[in-house]
Amino acid sequence: MMFDSNPMVHPELSEKWRLPFDVVSVIMATPEPPLISALMKTCHTLYMEGPKHLLRDGVQLDSANRIILFARFMLTAKDPSRFSHFRKLDLRPRFPLDFPYAQKLLIDLLSHPSLALDTMILDNMTGRLDRGLDSVCGMLGTIQTLRHLVVLRVGEVSASLIQSLPSKLESLIMGVDANAGSRLDVMSVLRPFSDTLQTLLIKCTPSLPPTFSLTGTSSYFPFVRTFGIVVYDPVLELLANPAFARAFPSVTHLQLIPADPPTVPYRSPPLPQSRNTGTLPTPSSLMECSGALHHVYASALDCSLSTLRLWQHVLVRDLDLLRTVLGDTRPQHLCFGTQVDDVRQVLSILDALENHTPPRIDMTVLIPPSGSSWLSRLLKGPRDMVRTPPFLVVSLPLSNGSAATAGQPFLPPILFAASSNWLG
Repeated sequence: MMFDSNPMVHPELSEKWRLPFDVVSVIMATPEPPLISALMKTCHTLYMEGPKHLLRDGVQLDSANRIILFARFMLTAKDPSRFSHFRKLDLRPRFPLDFPYAQKLLIDLLSHPSLALDTMILDNMTGRLDRGLDSVCGMLGTIQTLRHLVVLRVGEVSASLIQSLPSKLESLIMGVDANAGSRLDVMSVLRPFSDTLQTLLIKCTPSLPPTFSLTGTSSYFPFVRTFGIVVYDPVLELLANPAFARAFPSVTHLQLIPADPPTVPYRSPPLPQSRNTGTLPTPSSLMECSGALHHVYASALDCSLSTLRLWQHVLVRDLDLLRTVLGDTRPQHLCFGTQVDDVRQVLSILDALENHTPPRIDMTVLIPPSGSSWLSRLLKGPRDMVRTPPFLVVSLPLSNGSAATAGQPFLPPILFAASSNWLG
């Protein structure tokens, strides 16, 4: 039986015994969902407070059982106010969409008048829609509150679903299905959101890329600030097309997404086979670029950036590319990581920065156990026993301030940070 902590119901509960409500709310915000559910069963106050914390990080529904349990939790509540906390849904069911009971509850959930979803992630749904199972997916086209959408494996039919959304999207992450290939025109899918879209990330298969129709006044997205796309040869041609700069004139952050992320962490990327020639007609508003070093090099980006973030580790053998990229982009702030086996490799990387030294550099160095002997004197534990870490992260906040400009040695401070499992 649920207990009521209200002192009007139980006068024996004095104010000295009862915790302030804001303290109780902070306590509920800390544990995992199973413990929050258990706390909700202790009293009416926590029962009413619980949904806010249960739903704060969104909900993932990936099985029929999860859909049934969550739909019952939402639909059977006497107070529909819990729908105001239900802002994010990650829907990637592994069960057949024609599973009657789960499908009915899911439709009831998505059609509830108090539904106020802000963010939705869809996977598997689009593939099932393309196979004609549209009873649930059709309901998605009625949600008017969506502002952020992630759709994976988009096919021709599911692209029509995106176009028909009544809400005005502000961000869209779209993964194009390999089977759709060149039959899918990305710009046509995006057109209904040309006056609201601010963030656009496109994932596709390089062997079967979609098309980008940049002709006509309808391909104009004046509010897109962040544009990201998987890098392959046709994309380099797309970025070099003056029509791209006209279609996205306000882009401030360009993300060059790897086509095939490495399965081995920090693997050195292959050298680019080709590079754009001439000056890339980038939007004048461009301030940041993120991507692997070889992708930034291949794009031939030629503009002064405020921030350049290099994904994947920059190794000593990549220093020629690094020098070229720094000369092209002239960043004020450089962020990158590297992996070294010897301190001399760190010095080689710092030497490569000498001719094109940004005012601020954030460099993270990964040192494997086999290469940490030169730091062993810093890692001595009790009784002078050296504890070898599984890895060591060295953060180098560099600056070419007055000391560097005055011809003084370029010797930045070094901060050491490492995982807690070896610090003791």
